[in-house]
Amino acid sequence: MRSLLFFFAGILLAVASLQAQVGKQASVIVLEPKEVSGGASILTPALKTLIREEIGRTLNTDAYIRLGWENLAVLETIQAETSGPTFDAQKVAEIGKRLGASKVIFSEALQSPDGYYLVYTKQLDVETAVVDKQGSGKIRCKEHLALAARQAATVFSKHPEAELQKVEKEIRRACPEASVEAPTQRNLLQEIFCLKMPANRFGLEISYDQLERQGDPSDRTSGRLDYWGQPALLGGRFGFRYDRYLAPRYAGLGISTGLSLGYYSLSNKPSSVVEEALRFQEVTVRVPVKGIWRLDFSRNIGAYVEYGLSANLSLYSRIDADNRTYTNIYYDDAWGLDRKRLTFTTLAGAGIQVDHLLLGASTGRSFLPNQADDSPERIRERTFSLSLTLMF
Repeated sequence: MRSLLFFFAGILLAVASLQAQVGKQASVIVLEPKEVSGGASILTPALKTLIREEIGRTLNTDAYIRLGWENLAVLETIQAETSGPTFDAQKVAEIGKRLGASKVIFSEALQSPDGYYLVYTKQLDVETAVVDKQGSGKIRCKEHLALAARQAATVFSKHPEAELQKVEKEIRRACPEASVEAPTQRNLLQEIFCLKMPANRFGLEISYDQLERQGDPSDRTSGRLDYWGQPALLGGRFGFRYDRYLAPRYAGLGISTGLSLGYYSLSNKPSSVVEEALRFQEVTVRVPVKGIWRLDFSRNIGAYVEYGLSANLSLYSRIDADNRTYTNIYYDDAWGLDRKRLTFTTLAGAGIQVDHLLLGASTGRSFLPNQADDSPERIRERTFSLSLTLMF
């Protein structure tokens, strides 16, 4: 008999606890979102329903009980009575009270000037007509606007912080920031030729160079030998590169410049006792200015061509021939000075870019003589370079 009494007492306690729990639940109506954007429409009827359902699924069932007044006819009546670009809080409160709700959750969607799609959710207390809870969400991709609605509705969930982290992870996976540009109306050609990788980049560049220096072009006796009667100089450069694209969304046109320090050397081993041993060294600085056109096949792979000019200044040069050393090899008789050699070169190149790595090749030809006008010994350069750049 005592066991039976304990059994009934347990049932009564459970029922009382359930009633207390239900009493704590706020009766709520979830309305369809309104669009407050002044531009092109971003909400379709299907998307409005999807956003409303996403908000409804996020509700904490321990705190809310969703009323079954959300049939199509009631929603149409609500939309008609709350017509206008935004919700009228007083009208929404009156409708909620009429339908037996203590809370009404409504939302608004718009497109911001910087290209984001935004969703705002607000909870209205029908007794006071005051918004007592609100949240926001944003995303770059219109097709994933429902995720922004879920982000805005996490304030109504049982564990808001954990739910927010979960939704933000889904947003990053579905619509990565780096892969999406601000929405524009682009035609097919613009879709093909617009840049998909970053439009402005700075990088560190290394290159392997080959220089041929030729004397008087009318003298054909030297063949492929340079001004010093030796094969081409070999060397390399290290410096930085900066690319800036002026029309990244339409043509991929831009400019490229930078600054690099180069070192070149040549060592000649004599083939006979008559021929002198020769070693040549030179340190130069180079500043190019080039026009560039890039075509991106995806957001990770692209190709480019470039053409422009380069100013090359010789900072230091030296020749060691047997026991003699020459450090004034660009001596100017007219001024009696050991002047620095300055040349200008036309550059033409092409390359490929794979994410942060840029591999290029270029060729150049000097178009100004290196010596004084009254000197019969004019040196002209022909260069070939292979470069590797790490872009940031």
